[in-house]
Amino acid sequence: MPKVSVIVPCYNVSQYIDMCLDSLVNQTLKDIEIICVDDCGTDDTMDTVRKYAANDKRIKIVKNKQNSGLSESRNNGIRHSSAEYIMCCDSDDFYAPDMCAKMYDAITSENADIGICGTNVIYEADHHMQKSDEGYFTIRHNGTVDFSSSDFSKYPVCAWNKIYRRDIIFEHDVWFPRGLKYEDEFFFPAYCSYVKRAALVSDKLYQYRRRAGSIMNQTFRRVAKCNMDYIKIAIAWHDWAVSHNVFDAHSDWFWINMFLPMLRNSLKNSDRKYHDDIYRTACEFIDKSYVAQNSLFHASRCIDVIRKHNVMPRKYLFGLLRVQNDALRCDVKFAGISIFKVKRTHARSLYYLFGMRIAKSVNKYTICIPRTINALDLDNTQLISVLREMGEFTYIPNGGNIGDMLIASSTMAFFDDNDISYTMYNGNSAPNIVYGGGGIWTSSYERDWSKFLPIFQSAQRVVILPSSFNGCQKLLDILDERFTVFCREEKSYKYLKSANTGAKILLDHDMALRMSPKILSVPLKYSEKTSNVLGNIAWGRIPRNVAYFMRTDCESSGHYTSDMDVSDLAYGSSTSSTDYINFCALLMLTIVNIPDVIVTDRLHVGIAGLLMGKTVYLLDNSYGKLSGVYKNSLKQFKTMHFCTEMPNL
Repeated sequence: MPKVSVIVPCYNVSQYIDMCLDSLVNQTLKDIEIICVDDCGTDDTMDTVRKYAANDKRIKIVKNKQNSGLSESRNNGIRHSSAEYIMCCDSDDFYAPDMCAKMYDAITSENADIGICGTNVIYEADHHMQKSDEGYFTIRHNGTVDFSSSDFSKYPVCAWNKIYRRDIIFEHDVWFPRGLKYEDEFFFPAYCSYVKRAALVSDKLYQYRRRAGSIMNQTFRRVAKCNMDYIKIAIAWHDWAVSHNVFDAHSDWFWINMFLPMLRNSLKNSDRKYHDDIYRTACEFIDKSYVAQNSLFHASRCIDVIRKHNVMPRKYLFGLLRVQNDALRCDVKFAGISIFKVKRTHARSLYYLFGMRIAKSVNKYTICIPRTINALDLDNTQLISVLREMGEFTYIPNGGNIGDMLIASSTMAFFDDNDISYTMYNGNSAPNIVYGGGGIWTSSYERDWSKFLPIFQSAQRVVILPSSFNGCQKLLDILDERFTVFCREEKSYKYLKSANTGAKILLDHDMALRMSPKILSVPLKYSEKTSNVLGNIAWGRIPRNVAYFMRTDCESSGHYTSDMDVSDLAYGSSTSSTDYINFCALLMLTIVNIPDVIVTDRLHVGIAGLLMGKTVYLLDNSYGKLSGVYKNSLKQFKTMHFCTEMPNL
């Protein structure tokens, strides 16, 4: 069985097909099959394909029953494929000699679900696209990254600069939509609904030809009088996602990053006299499909823009003066120069005159901060002893989600309560380092923690506060007698001890369990960043009785219905200010204080619930972090319960 199946739809490309097939038959990875799909063209393209097939048994020819278009040709080729991995190549483009080898190695080496590489563009037409192409098709990093709906819009949607797992396509019914242009806009987010890890290759391996007469060339020239395919693609994706039970997990992404941009493209590439029909189609779909209470603030803004028919800016004076005024912005430009602009968000409006900010308005927020917090009785002797031996040190908070900010806030409160002298990390090296605890030390987050290893190596002493450890070999390689490492569950403790590194390995409790009631007296300081966080919270969606605060990232161990992913509401960094860290901690405590009962697979949502005196049911994450911490620290508390399956409440 070949390692990779390359799908090549063929239709009237006689002048390009030789270069395409030459690039495929001469790949450095020989163990491939090349499936050429005959889409019933009218030139001699297939004569050339048959000549190549006669000399290379790896080339298979599949014929459509009738001219069916690019989508159905790709689908037909995939159905006839036999390899575990699928790649696509348009018949007027070609591959770099080592593209198959590099893409196959990328997706298999880290067990990723998709591989994406850079693209080199060859211009026979549309030269004006060069600047935007460079930004769109460039892959800036190498390596494997976690993937969620927030990443759907980060990468080009085109089918041909990627490698896919065949089992995902077949098991989840992911196919290109028949009879519609811009089919990649459907396929990529549909496939990515099942992607947890993506392998990135920055090399420009795919050679994409911009030529006159192609679908995209016709689009950019706005040849069609009415181009409804964009909005039809968006509607088709919605219907597919609903039928496959994945829409709720990506609903906000859909309205903000798919439906609104696709509607804009339909309007942009259609005569103005058809705009009312396009808006009517969009609004009818919204009335049938949009559920306001399940959407974030910005999704509601997008819907407001569409319903007011303000998606496209209005033009006056033969295009010299352009005015865009909708729910998101007001922008007045003359000959391309911005004269006056207003940027509107949920929290404020910013005003600009000739590009210079002149004023702003801020909406004040009031959140009901809890009055009490449980101070947990823990043995801190071991931790205090190690920290005081350090003398004055630099504290590096673990940059991450709002749960990591709860850890950082609790840690700083612990330092202050015990008169431990420290300074906050400012990006520079220091002789004595204390690194914040959390779940960062796993292979999934290697990109984040590996940047601190040089700082650790140059330090005289390093303490890593209670954390989880799994698959962090690069850290193990530098651990020596300078290090004291605290683990927060027995599995991590055994993992580090078995490595025989020379570091002092200790077992202790998660730092968030040491949160001080003093946090409730810390004044909230509002800023643009904190206002943005507050504005993104759908407060009305938080139940008062039982709340399901489930995770939506790569560590999720199941597909659970969630009222809100609390930890995903805000993010900080290792250089976040103490004001912002404390703001995030207070916000997290405030949210978990609303319901009486919490069900979660987020460790620090559960700990926050414990601090607020709530009944908490914990489910495990993908690598057993919660069960380990529960066994080591949480099972002693009567309000904490660990479940192996979703509780029936």
